[in-house]
Amino acid sequence: MLFQFTLESDSTFTEPHRIEMMGMEFEIYIQKGKQQVKFYHHIENAKLWYPNGYGDQPIYSSNLHLLNKDFKKVYSTKVNFAIRKIELVNEKDSIGTSFYFKVNGKPVFAKGANYIPQDMFLPRVTNEQTESLLQLVEESGMNMLRVWGGGIYESDFFYDQCDLRGILVWQDFMFANSLYPDSENFRQNVLREIDNNVKRLRNHPCIALWCGNNEIEVAWHNWGWQKQYRFSEKDSAKIWNNYKKIFHQLIPDTLKTLDPSRSYIPSSPQSNWENLKILITAPCITGAFGTVRNPLKTLKIMWADLWLNMDFSLIPFMIIWLEQFLLIN
Repeated sequence: MLFQFTLESDSTFTEPHRIEMMGMEFEIYIQKGKQQVKFYHHIENAKLWYPNGYGDQPIYSSNLHLLNKDFKKVYSTKVNFAIRKIELVNEKDSIGTSFYFKVNGKPVFAKGANYIPQDMFLPRVTNEQTESLLQLVEESGMNMLRVWGGGIYESDFFYDQCDLRGILVWQDFMFANSLYPDSENFRQNVLREIDNNVKRLRNHPCIALWCGNNEIEVAWHNWGWQKQYRFSEKDSAKIWNNYKKIFHQLIPDTLKTLDPSRSYIPSSPQSNWENLKILITAPCITGAFGTVRNPLKTLKIMWADLWLNMDFSLIPFMIIWLEQFLLIN
C-alpha cells in the first residue's frame, strides 16, 4: 500500500531525520519548503471497507512520528485509513448509459438522501447531533449521502462518522444555481478552495465521487437563463466558456493531481428531467420535486440510475402514479 504525505519546513537540515509509522523506520533529509514523502507498506490479510449493508467498515489507525537526529519527537500525528476500491460505472447499456458504483468489485445499489446543512446557524450544530443523524441514516439502511453544493463542506467529524458507518459520500463542491465571475483572481480562489478541501477529505474511504456543482448545467441549457437575463449570443458564448474553464478544466485537472483515483462529474443533474429523450440516452442522474408534467408518460422511462434532491412530499404521488402505471400496462 502506498502512503504519501507532504512535509513543509522553514529551513533545510543537514542532519537526517527519521520517520516512524506502522512499525517502519526510515531516514529523510528535510529541505526548505515542501517535499513529498512516499513509502510502500504491505498489510497482511488486509480487511476491506464496504458500504453499509455490503460488509464491515474496518478502519486502520497508526501514529506517524518525525524524530530529529537525537531521536526526539518533533512532530506526531494520528493517521486513519481504510482499504477499498471504488469505481463509477458509466457505460453504454441496452437503454442508454449506466451510472452506478462498484466497491471492491461489487455493484452497489445506492440508497440515500440529499444532505443539506442541519441548521441555518452552523455553530449550533453539535457533534452529538451529527452522530445522531448519521446513526439514523445507518439504521434506516441508507448507504449514500450527497453533500449538496448549495450548503457547506462538512466537519471532519461528519466524514469520520460516515467512514465508521459505511455511508458513501457524493461530495459536491460548493457552487450552485449561479454564474460565476470571469476573472483570474476568482479562478485562483476556486483553486485554493479545491486544494484545501480535497486534501482534507481525500483520505476518507466514504468519499465516492467529486461533483463540480449543483444544477448549473441543467439551468443553463434548459431553464431559459439566456432569454430571462437578455444575454446576447456573444455574452452567452463568453459565459459558457468561462463556466467550462472552471468546471471542465480547472477542477478536473486539479483533481488529477490531488486525487486521481476518484471519479469527477462537472454538474448534477447530468440530464434534464423534462426532456424524455435525454433521460433515455444520457446517464440519468436527476431529481424529483413537487411537480412532474405528464406523470404517467414520464414515469414509463424515468427509472433513474441515481435520484437526487428528493422532495419527500412527492412520494405519495409517485406511489399513485406507479399504481396507475401498473394498471394500464
